[in-house]
Amino acid sequence: MCYFTKKSPKTATTKAHAKPISARTPFLPWVGVAVWSSCALMSAQAALPSPFSTGELSADLAQAVSAASQMNISQANFNDVSNPANDMPNTENATPFSLSQAQIDAWAAHTTWRRLLFMPTADKDKAGKAVISSISQQDDPEFFLAPNGSQDPTAELIAMLKAVQNQDEAVLCRLPARAHFIQENLQKLGINTPELACAEFDAWADLLGGHGLSLVFAEEHGNSLASAFAHVFMRVDKDGSTDTATAINYTVAPNRRDSQAEGAIKSMLGSYDGVMEIMPFAKKASDYLHTDGRDLWVYRLNLNDDELRQVLRHIYEVQSLQRPYFFTHDNCATEIVRLIDLVRPDENLRKQVGKIVIPSQIARIMDQEGIIISREFMPSDTTKKQAAINKAYTNGEDIRPLLAQPLANFRDVSVARPSNNDAAKSSPVYRLGLGAGVTDFADKAHHQPSNTKAIISVRSAYQDALDRPAGVRQFHALSLPSMTLSASDGDVSLDELTIFSVRSYNPANTAKNNATINTANTAKTATPADDKPKSASAWGQHLRLMRVMDASSAANDNHLVLDVRLEKGKSWTLGQGAAGTGMLGDTLCYALIGYGAQLGKLNQGYRVGGGLDLGCVYQPAGRWRALGELSLPVWYHHDKADVSRDLYVQPKLSVGAQFDINARQALRMTGDVEWGKGDTQQQLMAQWLTYF
Repeated sequence: MCYFTKKSPKTATTKAHAKPISARTPFLPWVGVAVWSSCALMSAQAALPSPFSTGELSADLAQAVSAASQMNISQANFNDVSNPANDMPNTENATPFSLSQAQIDAWAAHTTWRRLLFMPTADKDKAGKAVISSISQQDDPEFFLAPNGSQDPTAELIAMLKAVQNQDEAVLCRLPARAHFIQENLQKLGINTPELACAEFDAWADLLGGHGLSLVFAEEHGNSLASAFAHVFMRVDKDGSTDTATAINYTVAPNRRDSQAEGAIKSMLGSYDGVMEIMPFAKKASDYLHTDGRDLWVYRLNLNDDELRQVLRHIYEVQSLQRPYFFTHDNCATEIVRLIDLVRPDENLRKQVGKIVIPSQIARIMDQEGIIISREFMPSDTTKKQAAINKAYTNGEDIRPLLAQPLANFRDVSVARPSNNDAAKSSPVYRLGLGAGVTDFADKAHHQPSNTKAIISVRSAYQDALDRPAGVRQFHALSLPSMTLSASDGDVSLDELTIFSVRSYNPANTAKNNATINTANTAKTATPADDKPKSASAWGQHLRLMRVMDASSAANDNHLVLDVRLEKGKSWTLGQGAAGTGMLGDTLCYALIGYGAQLGKLNQGYRVGGGLDLGCVYQPAGRWRALGELSLPVWYHHDKADVSRDLYVQPKLSVGAQFDINARQALRMTGDVEWGKGDTQQQLMAQWLTYF
């Protein structure tokens, strides 16, 4: 979900240590299998390189911090400040600052203190009794002062109190967020301590600025599995200008020698460490807007100056910390939520985002909680080019000269209205469906007249062609594990288990076609033929268990099979996008050539084949959407007993429509007709969908 991000040049690092993390939380093996299988099947045009982040401070920022530190180091003289605690006894048995044990216990149990140590806060068991674990998610000994600090928040608190009382500059300046928490609470008791002055941290924080913190959402990448679920990072403003703002990005540090399939599985299992990447925002934004062709949404958060400063203190503490990165639940999105929860102990955004955390849901939940106070749309080069194409459509002009121009020619184009991909307006991605279906066969001799069944479906993520498209990249189609069960006459059966399914359309007659250009030549006033952008192919990949009809047999009962399929072809949009926007038209049609195999209780136990899929998706601006597809597969299996059954065609026509009641409720109707050997199968299903 926040897998690999754009690569930063390897420069001076801010890491102070590199201890291996021994604890790794296991994850569901079947999810790992799904990602491994899908990655392994990726075709060349689909498997774009996944750049890696180094997790290091960029060269510009590193040099500036170093210079500022040298300039300000003389200002930090801790021997010149008085310490009212110095007159207090500091024996081995006395508590720091003569605090009572009850006070120390209360501070150790404080939500903020526990969150600073990556420890869970209090929860309730089934009986409603408060339960709490004191095991930190981190086990790097250099992150703790006490030998047992990763398991004992009280021992770690006492160690930190002693460091404050003794004015241990090395500790206080390495852990400024914890030091601030201690000093703030001591001040509430009337105990004043010298103001913390750390030249290196102050220079680092001043360079980043402190005039506001924003959540930045980069929309889904249509052609890279690594970025298909979008990405989020933070922007720290210095003086209100994006030119001086800084991007803070929590990402994964993979082994560069691992294949993409290995990398996907290891990120699922937490086998890689997460790193904090810090660089100029302008460079980070350029990677998305110009290189990837992905729009950005910038959401200004309502943190006050004190909260922002404490967020920066904590980032400074953990920027070199090695901790496991999980693709699904300890990722770029959860890190931002954790930072907000840290400075607002009464909030618990982490609990609201669920077990599988997706970037778009972070923006939606923050908006619901009133944390977002303003938003800014930053269109990509592809969106600007599409806006120019839409304008040409409106004026009745020929769009072909525009399609032939490189994206760089459109960077000065203004987009009057934002696209419909505002993540704060997205629907939840988890989906539950309840409904009924009927299956009917024309061959009454081999089948019952009809079979009515109850249906329940569950989907974990992310988006299909009929889902509400608000807050998502247009025509994005990506589904992770989903399941459909049916019950009839007391029997329950598995109708479909989708492990992974994706289609990327890259419509050829639009700017959103993932075009590549021959950079050997440099475009002048006129674009040379060799420099004409070449649109990418539409493509698809599918790995699932599904029920199919075997058209090689008259007794073609539905069989549950493993279906593996790859697709490649072309797509085009019909009509024009909304005026003043860089959006596509509301209708997309495609022609895909597919090939694959099915294994299961079929004639000979398998079949392989290929064929043509022709279809259209209709996504108007209103509450309903529709699709239709005609599949013409040709299947083959070797049959010594009956050569006439070796090769056969099995056409299928599928249609569907969905009407949105609201952002969380919808009614979906689907149906299909499939022709087999002397038989026709018809299915119709209706479901009430709930998104949560």
